[in-house]
Amino acid sequence: MSYNLIPFPLDITPEEALKIVESNFIILSGASMKAIVQHDTEALEDIRSLSEQLTYIEHSLKAAIDGTLIDSDYNLH
Repeated sequence: MSYNLIPFPLDITPEEALKIVESNFIILSGASMKAIVQHDTEALEDIRSLSEQLTYIEHSLKAAIDGTLIDSDYNLH
């Protein structure tokens, strides 16, 4: 399934990137509804994974905007 997410240009501010994240959450929400109706469990797993990644990006962007982002925030487990 293709989700048509909005890509992140490299030359944008954290505030602009946060708007893209929010738009991508809306896109994934619609894709999730479609996957539920179609009983597409594989798509739902993909959407869940993408949502988790977007959530991490969202938290990092908000921390960068607030000035609370520290290097240890980038450690992925």
